[in-house]
Amino acid sequence: MYKIKAALIDDGIDSNSNIFGANISYLALQNGLMIPVEIDATTAMVTHGSICSLIFTFYSNKEDYDLYSLKIIEPSRQKTSIADMLVALDWCLDNDIVLVCMSIGTTQYNDFFEVQEKIDELTSRGVIIIAACSNSNNITFPASAQNVIGVRCDHMGLLNENEFLFMDNDIANINIISSAIYNQLSSIIGFDIPKGNSFAAPYIASLVCDAIAKGYCSYYQILDYLNNKSVNANQIVDFAYIKSSYRAWNKDINVPIIAVVSGGNEILGSICEILHTMGYYAVGISDHCENDYFYMLDYRTFREQMRISPLEILECINNAYQPDICIICVNDNFFLEELVAQKKIDALVYMDSNNTTFQNSGILSLKLPSEAAEIVQKIIEVFDNDE
Repeated sequence: MYKIKAALIDDGIDSNSNIFGANISYLALQNGLMIPVEIDATTAMVTHGSICSLIFTFYSNKEDYDLYSLKIIEPSRQKTSIADMLVALDWCLDNDIVLVCMSIGTTQYNDFFEVQEKIDELTSRGVIIIAACSNSNNITFPASAQNVIGVRCDHMGLLNENEFLFMDNDIANINIISSAIYNQLSSIIGFDIPKGNSFAAPYIASLVCDAIAKGYCSYYQILDYLNNKSVNANQIVDFAYIKSSYRAWNKDINVPIIAVVSGGNEILGSICEILHTMGYYAVGISDHCENDYFYMLDYRTFREQMRISPLEILECINNAYQPDICIICVNDNFFLEELVAQKKIDALVYMDSNNTTFQNSGILSLKLPSEAAEIVQKIIEVFDNDE
C-alpha cells in the first residue's frame, strides 16, 4: 500500500508521545546533516514537536502515512537558523517527502528570497507545505509564500473546535485561520494544549494528509478541498479583527509613500526590485499586478473584498509587512485623492506630462522619468536631501 511520506520539522518528538501508534522515524541535525537517531526513552521530554505530532497523529489515519521527525531546534533554545531550516528542506527534497508541516519560519525580510527559492524547488516537485505564521502575525516565510498553505490561529475564539476559515485575501497571504482548540485531544493526553499559530498548523496538515490520501494531489486541488470544508465567518476578515490580531498595532505610518501616477503599473515590479538590491524593503501596491511576488499587493483585494478605506489599507500593509518604503501605482483617482487629502503621500511621480490631477496638492511632484532606475534615483535623491 502506498503511504504518504510526511515530515514534521521542529524540535523533535518524544517517542513516548506516539500514543496513537504512528510509524515515526526520528532524525536530528548534526554537523549540517539530517542523521537518523535513536530515541532514549529515559531522557525523553514533551517538546513543541511532540505536541505537534500528537495533534497530527490524532486527527490523521495512521494507515495513510509514514511520519519523519526532523529535529533542527534544541528544545531549550527554541531558535534555529535559516541555514538549518534549508538543510531540513533539502532532506525532504532528497527523500521524496510529499507533505511538510513546519511551525517555524522567519520574519526577516533579507531571508525571504532564499527561503522562497527553496520552497519553489519543493513545490515544483509537487510537495505540499503547511507552515505556521509567526505569533506576531507579520508576513512570515515560508507561511506567507504564494505556494505554501499558511496557517494561523483564531486569536479571538470565534471558531469552535475543529473549525477553520479558508481565506483568499489575507494581508499577509495566510490561507487558513484555525480554531486551534483541541479539547477532545487534551482530555486524552491529560494536559491543555495552548492556543497558538504553531499548534494550528498540524491540524490543517492532518486534513491535507487526508486529502492526499483521497487523491487530491496538486496545491490548487488541496486548496479547493480545504475551501469546501471551511466555515463562513465574515467577522474574522473585518478590519477590527485584523487590528486585534497584532500585538501592537501601529496607526502611524512613518515610511515614505510614493505614488507613481498614470502609467506606472508596468514598471512597478522593477522599481521594487531595484530598491531591494539597494537594501530597502519595498512593497508595491497596484491594481494590475503582473506577478505574484510577496511584495506586490493588489489593492483591489482590500477595496473590493475587505471593504476598507485607503488609509486602512496602508495601515494594514505597514503593520503586516513593516516595509521601508511603499510604492503605489493605481488608476483609481478616489484612492489617491483620499490619501493625498490626508497628507499620506510623500511624493508623486508623473509618467504622463498631461496629467495634472494632483499637481496643486502641495506634495512634491517628480515629472517624466520613463525608466524604473530613473524613478528610483529621483526618489532616493529626494529623501537623501530630506535627511
